[in-house]
Amino acid sequence: MKRRQLLAGAAGVLSVALAGCADPRAVLTMTAVSDEAIAERASVSPPGRESARIVRSAAENGSATASGTRPPLDVDRSIAFDGAYYDLSRSETRIGDRLRVTVNVDPGERAPDAATIVFEELSEADRELLGRLVPPPEGREGAVGASAIYDDADREASVLVPEAEYGAVERDGERFPFEVLGSDEVAAYEYRYEATRVAEDAAAFADRVRSAHLFELAGLSDAEREIVDEAIDSGYYEGSVSDAFSALAERFRARDAVEPSDWGGEFLVRYRGTDYWADLHHPPSDSS
Repeated sequence: MKRRQLLAGAAGVLSVALAGCADPRAVLTMTAVSDEAIAERASVSPPGRESARIVRSAAENGSATASGTRPPLDVDRSIAFDGAYYDLSRSETRIGDRLRVTVNVDPGERAPDAATIVFEELSEADRELLGRLVPPPEGREGAVGASAIYDDADREASVLVPEAEYGAVERDGERFPFEVLGSDEVAAYEYRYEATRVAEDAAAFADRVRSAHLFELAGLSDAEREIVDEAIDSGYYEGSVSDAFSALAERFRARDAVEPSDWGGEFLVRYRGTDYWADLHHPPSDSS
């Protein structure tokens, strides 16, 4: 989903940028950002086909439903979709026990003797499940799997349960072997999503983010300014936490982070007339 946890674990940041400091405790990077960059960093895109279906339906109709054993889409971040930006809410209702069917597709497998069915001949439930896997997501290598909840009518129409009648599916002229990994009874829920459009485009969404999170870095000491200038130039990485860095970190922590974390977070700051996206990594303890 983007670069959300860049600083949550120091190792991910450190391997690229450090010159001689193997385990920095004090990290600050600041990148100048445009409206488009702010909008991209402060939102998420639907992570898969089912999520995109939910968002599209909710955006176009006001709401969307999905069933399963866990929520298919988080609602803690604004969603970017078709150029606009939405906030989602979610409610859930227990719908009893349902059959969970899990299928695996490995594009590398050929399975020449497996019986093949054309995708369009599958039942609606089977198409929904296998349609999430074939063709595999772009850039994805190796096996991919997915699960879906089947009601009684779905079971009756399915060729996947109680026993798989086929071992491959053909879609758009390409053949994909699959394997039903299992089916089991689980507690199932219906999830209802409602969407509110919060911005028509990236510029409007960036203004919304600025209004909620932007603060100005001003009144810095000489030592704090040196850290900020280095953070802008190449990133600031130190193995120990100086008094100046602790003081600077407290300036950030007193503000509302766009993406907070126990060790810092991601902030939108203005410094000398320019907006920056700041990634702060600072130990909870000020000790070095």
